[in-house]
Amino acid sequence: MPLAKPVIGASDAWITPGLVASICALVFTIGSFWWIQVRRGRLRSYPPQVYAAAFGPNKIMIVLPLVIHNPAPAPLAVVGLRLRVDLPEARRRDAAEAAADSVALPKIMPWIACRSDVYSDSRTYNAPFAVDGRGMAEKFVEFQWDNPPTTLADGPYVVTVEVRSAPRRWWQKDRWRRLLQFDLNTQLSTESRASFLTRTNDLEFIGPATRLWEGQ
Repeated sequence: MPLAKPVIGASDAWITPGLVASICALVFTIGSFWWIQVRRGRLRSYPPQVYAAAFGPNKIMIVLPLVIHNPAPAPLAVVGLRLRVDLPEARRRDAAEAAADSVALPKIMPWIACRSDVYSDSRTYNAPFAVDGRGMAEKFVEFQWDNPPTTLADGPYVVTVEVRSAPRRWWQKDRWRRLLQFDLNTQLSTESRASFLTRTNDLEFIGPATRLWEGQ
């Protein structure tokens, strides 16, 4: 078979303008279908303004209200969550940092349950859940730390919510990925630290930093 001649100006060329247009249209159609209907993305979330927590000497319990967003069209299942607590970078380099924090952190706090709201006693123990394509899921996620050597009183701390999701692309390993990272301002919670209370994470909040939940 002779080599193809230029597309333009050759009457017997086998690569014709019509063939090129057809191939481009086919590639565009397949690409558009994948992008609109099949594509898998990465989950996202956003820093909460309030949370519930108890910073006791025997247990630390933190409930974060998370809105988990799936921007891609294909649904994803959240099969695992965990909370990594660490010192800010400047404090990690500080030789005068409190010994309890420098020894205890970083720390991984496991996902224990999901609550019906940030302060509810109604709990569902950790179980996978789905996030629809181009949808959001609101979850009040509870993490715990038993027998902590620190009560996290000297905030802020850098906390990272990590997620494992499925299905994953065939070339990807099953590993933890960062969903969200923000500063947890535990220094604002100065009252009844061992009690499970709603607490503000907003540095601009004017009012009591902790309170019993009254439904308002």
